Amino acid sequence: MTTTPLSLATPAGVTPMTATQTFPTAYATARAVAAGNWSRRSYLAPSDRFILAVDTIWAVGYTTGYRAGHHCVTRHVHTSARAAAPQTPAGDPRRCAAALVDAAAEVAERCTPLIAPTPAAILAAAEATTDPHPNPALSSCSSVVWTQALRAGALAGIATAATDILIDFRIGVGLRALGRVRVADLTAAEWAAAVLIDANRTAASTPWIAGATNPLKSSRRADPTRASKTTSMKGAL
Repeated sequence: MTTTPLSLATPAGVTPMTATQTFPTAYATARAVAAGNWSRRSYLAPSDRFILAVDTIWAVGYTTGYRAGHHCVTRHVHTSARAAAPQTPAGDPRRCAAALVDAAAEVAERCTPLIAPTPAAILAAAEATTDPHPNPALSSCSSVVWTQALRAGALAGIATAATDILIDFRIGVGLRALGRVRVADLTAAEWAAAVLIDANRTAASTPWIAGATNPLKSSRRADPTRASKTTSMKGAL
């Protein structure tokens, strides 16, 4: 089976996941879109139709995971920075805490996933499935593709959110203050780094990201994509 390049843009017919969808709902949507693509592309070679269906499931799963991982980090940083603010002296230290709160809120509103192409190993594994159904959207391999895409997207969302928050924080505080102002007995730069490291570890250890649980069995209550509107994070201090 040959592979074809996948555009980083969201595929036609794919609706981005909303903050109230559960993983099983998003998975069902991905399979439905993939099945539709499969049916409409009957003129393609079987291998090309197969790649298109797998790519569709991967794209929706990756986008869904990215948003969830991104939210985990921004919410954690926002909460930690707000909690530190009351113990922070007024003046520059308080402004540093506020800058991190603002950075998390701003980054939360800029969650724009760029979909990585489906890895060749995922395509090969899907093709090698023992399920006899020719359409991967209706095959047992679809859940494997989805789960891998969800976790890959989540890790990308975590890394992007942390990087963007740090950049915004540095701009908001200014280079001189990063090493001069102290927050919680650390320089502003060290304190922000510690908060971000903790946020990354917390997000990456989420059971469905770490592989400890099956994301398709997640409940609506436990689903981390059920984010509050990001606008509620603004003006916290």
